[in-house]
This record gives sequence, structure tokens and C-alpha cells, in this order.
Amino acid sequence: MKIYLAGPDVFRQNAKEHFEKLNNFLSQKGHKALIPLDNQIDPTKAELVCEQIFNGNIQMIEMADVVVANIDPFRGACMDDGTAFEIGMAFGKKKKIYAYCTEPECTIPETTKKMFDISKQPEYSEIEDFGHCVNLMIHYAIVQSGGRIFRTFEECIEALG
Repeated sequence: MKIYLAGPDVFRQNAKEHFEKLNNFLSQKGHKALIPLDNQIDPTKAELVCEQIFNGNIQMIEMADVVVANIDPFRGACMDDGTAFEIGMAFGKKKKIYAYCTEPECTIPETTKKMFDISKQPEYSEIEDFGHCVNLMIHYAIVQSGGRIFRTFEECIEALG
């Protein structure tokens, strides 16, 4: 099975080592990782790098059988917005989506209150409270794709069989 690895992990200081670890785990289970860092980018064409990354990731999602996404809060109370896009695209392409989050039982209001004083944004004082760890659009894209949200990457892969 070809598995696209979505998430903010590309921003880790040890991104290559992190993805090697995930790839090794997938290889042991007989799967192939499609990793955003594997895009072929021509660094001499700096003006095209962003578009090359975007197009490369789109191609990998299209090639994937499954998307596995890290949906931990990223630089705030919510998941990475690029990962949210990738989940939406995978759902639109009818791919199965699995996700993992360190605290899947922690709701958006709980995470937001831990991280922010919402009184500093009075125009956005309402917090979505449907009992999920992510926005309802993300939650239901995952669930309706046939996937689930787990606590770890490894649990996602074990659920794939």
C-alpha cells in the first residue's frame, strides 16, 4: 500500500531522520511511504520552488492508496493548515484517511483554553465545541473516508492491517 504522510513534520529540525523512522516502520509492514520531503525540486529556480512543492505533494496524494496525517496542534490550538488542505483533497479524491494526535480526547475548547486567552480576539469569541480534537470538517472527512483518529502513527498503520 502507498501511504502519503501528511503533517507538519516537514518543519522538524530532524525531519529527515523522523521520516526515515516512519518509512522503516512502513517498510517492515510491507507499505511504501510517500513523503513530502521526497519532492524533486530544482533549487536553481527559486521562484518556482513553492509551486513545485505544491504540485509534488498533489501528485503524491493522487498516487497514494491512503493518507496518514499528523493532526497535532501546530503553532497554535489547531492543526497545520497545509495538512488540513491535504486531508480535504484526499477526501475529495475518495482516499481513506487515518490521523493521529497526541491527545485525541482533548477537545478544541480545551486545547484553545490551554494555549490562548481568547479575550484577545473578541470578534471570534465562540469556540467550536462538538467534542472533537479537530474542526468538524476534518473529523468527518477522516471518519467518512473510512478512517479513524488514533493517538500514534503506529496505531494508524496497525489499523490498516
